[in-house]
Amino acid sequence: METQLVSIFFEGGRLDGSIDLVLRMEDCTRLSQSIGPVKEYEILELAQSNNVLVPEPLFVDDTGTIFNKPSFFMKYISGAATSQPKSWDHDPYNETPSLTQKIGGQLAKIHSITLDRRKLDLLHPRSQVASTDYFSQQLDQLPTSLPTIEWAIRWLKKYQQKPIHKTLCHGDFRNGNIMRDNKILTGIIDWEFAYQGDPLEDLGWFCARCWRLGNDEKKAGGIGDLEDLIKGYEKEAKMKVDWSMLPYWEINATVHWAIIAHQQGFRYSNDPKKNLELALTAVKAVEIESDILDQIHKFECQ
Repeated sequence: METQLVSIFFEGGRLDGSIDLVLRMEDCTRLSQSIGPVKEYEILELAQSNNVLVPEPLFVDDTGTIFNKPSFFMKYISGAATSQPKSWDHDPYNETPSLTQKIGGQLAKIHSITLDRRKLDLLHPRSQVASTDYFSQQLDQLPTSLPTIEWAIRWLKKYQQKPIHKTLCHGDFRNGNIMRDNKILTGIIDWEFAYQGDPLEDLGWFCARCWRLGNDEKKAGGIGDLEDLIKGYEKEAKMKVDWSMLPYWEINATVHWAIIAHQQGFRYSNDPKKNLELALTAVKAVEIESDILDQIHKFECQ
């Protein structure tokens, strides 16, 4: 979605004075995976009420009165996303084991949130199908044949297991959506892909090689060690997960990312703003497909 930092002056009320807010609204070329700003606002309210570190949601415009499209405002949080994990190695404020454990704890809190029927309606319809079926649906919507991804989906189905637990999943839990200010973890952002699924899918997405951004020895998102992530997760978790299946879910994540990369390329073709990030993501699609084949080979040889 489109995201902007805005400074607003209020007179009276609980926000009296000048304050920085973040505006979220639908982009002109919306991804089909997105639940949209109105539902994202309610998911943020749900996460905040369950002690998950998120920006405080403030106002929602579900009719598009202000900007002619649905939008919402949330409080600005300090810090920066950790989208360049290699820079952490030279950061004097970096306490990687502690921070990695806190990240694991936050993900466990997300997976522990109780979902009633009304809350389930907020989530993406992909919640109703297995991830492999969802990938096939996404692939069928693309106007080209992608045989490597089709084969990889069939491979995933071969090893697919029915989830013991289905939980709220963030849907894009990775270093680029985790905010920190020096030593402090300040928030989890970008909830527009929230769905109900296997908690290991969220964990696999975070640990997938594509999000380590060259810091491959740090399996927990390119940030820290897997052992620290597990320690933090299990301290807060209300259920057990089968960590032996994590490599499978890392491959699952890489297949998903390959599909998205191709989708971003077609979004670029239809984007009047010609967002360069969409084009560059599309260029990476073939590299991601190669990584899928390499990971599957290593899995088979275990």
